[in-house]
Amino acid sequence: MRVHSPFPFEFLLMLFATLMSFAMEAGENFNVRTLQYSKQGFTISLPKLDAVDDLLVDSIAIALYGISAHLKLAKEVAKSANYTVSQRQEVLSFSLFDFITGFFSGLPIGASKSRIETLLQVGAQSLLFNVVVAAVLVPMILWGTSLLSPLPLCVLSCVALSGLRSVFAGLHTLTKLCRLSTVDTFSWISSALVAVFISNSTNALGTAIAFGLFTVIFRNQWPECQVLVNVTGSGCYYAEKSRYGSDLVEENGIAVIRFEAPLLFANVVQFKKGIHEIVDDIKGQIMAVGIGTRTGSMKSNCGAAGFKEIPMRSTLLISGDIVPNYENTNVDQSLTKIAILDCSSINYVDTAGLEAMVELYEELNFKTTRLFFACVNATIRDQIHAIHGFELIPKNCFYPSVHDAVLSAQQIGGVVASNIHMSVSLNGCRDLITLSTANSNHDDLNQQQRNVDGISVSLYNGSTGFENPIQIHRPASATSSRQNPPTSSIASRPSLPESKTPPIVVLQPLRATNSNS
Repeated sequence: MRVHSPFPFEFLLMLFATLMSFAMEAGENFNVRTLQYSKQGFTISLPKLDAVDDLLVDSIAIALYGISAHLKLAKEVAKSANYTVSQRQEVLSFSLFDFITGFFSGLPIGASKSRIETLLQVGAQSLLFNVVVAAVLVPMILWGTSLLSPLPLCVLSCVALSGLRSVFAGLHTLTKLCRLSTVDTFSWISSALVAVFISNSTNALGTAIAFGLFTVIFRNQWPECQVLVNVTGSGCYYAEKSRYGSDLVEENGIAVIRFEAPLLFANVVQFKKGIHEIVDDIKGQIMAVGIGTRTGSMKSNCGAAGFKEIPMRSTLLISGDIVPNYENTNVDQSLTKIAILDCSSINYVDTAGLEAMVELYEELNFKTTRLFFACVNATIRDQIHAIHGFELIPKNCFYPSVHDAVLSAQQIGGVVASNIHMSVSLNGCRDLITLSTANSNHDDLNQQQRNVDGISVSLYNGSTGFENPIQIHRPASATSSRQNPPTSSIASRPSLPESKTPPIVVLQPLRATNSNS
């Protein structure tokens, strides 16, 4: 029978059992073990320093369990009552009260879920309810402790076990925990078993904590190296190859890898081994692939023709200066593959991890593979700078996003995806807008059609006198109303034709944008 009352039912049970035991003289007539507690009042005494060696471990275990149980219950109540809990204030209050009650032979402070539920039911909203509790407990401690001496210990044990009903009620969450994490499930089961079979509660608590730390080490020791692929086709979003497949975007000679754990001394061997295995499985070599397309018609033929087919790239800084860029002609032509390491999941690197990053870069260079680092946080970059790592790994191998690293890798391969695109590098921390002057296969096919209207848009810089025309072509079907006279022969059109008629100049203001947008 359940009694729905805010009054604590355990107190009524203890009172009734005490009266029955006193009336029947259960301790003398039936050999029932009773409390037999006759001490009254508050006994002031100093702690015995000679017992520190015997009680130190147990006191630490009791303190850890008490504060952790209290903080858990406080967060649950705060969540239901919509207020915040300061953990620092709670720990300070626990330490202060335990220190004061230690001089009065008081028990350690603990949290009771049944008591908190009772207070919530009666509508306690402030600390004033402690006045009512103290008004009842203080007279009981001073003069009423002898009244509870006939209390049977079996009844007291039942009251203590009833406070653990919330722990046994948590068994139904085990099935949900199995679906979420296998490691957490084993941690929960092991903690429950050691609490049941180990008689010493301090040793059981230490064993449970040790197993929990082992699970953390286990997760960091064997992390996963995920191969990422371009999912959307635009190059802005990369996801796991195991989930989305490898046929979404062609990235010949380029692999995007994500290491999903902090890089520590315990997993550096697994880190290097996983990267080497993925690099060895990269299919093909670096070639020109159009950015944001999956069709072969948009691939540039400059990669097959060699770097000499790309005469020059010009770089337009946001400040307005135009600087020629001959990076494609100076690139190491022995490179066959490029690996891009996504460091967004690496939030911490120790000394062994930093050495592993430098060693991996040198080992992949020996395999004619260039390693790029993307999404490296500022803390790790400062650590690399502290060990003079940029002397071995150039700064132009670090990029703020995977998309920028892929753009740079495709430029090394001689790719010209679009006439205008932006590339951002952490080297120098400046935004660059690269203007390409190479033609694609699409432009070569249009050379055979003479009935196309060409609109040449020029971007001119008055300070340098450098001009980059951008050709925009319309297909013949869109201009069927205009008929051009047929020509007797088809002549190849250069990539930058000189217009005999004055071109239509359209003023286009250049704006500084982010490459990730």
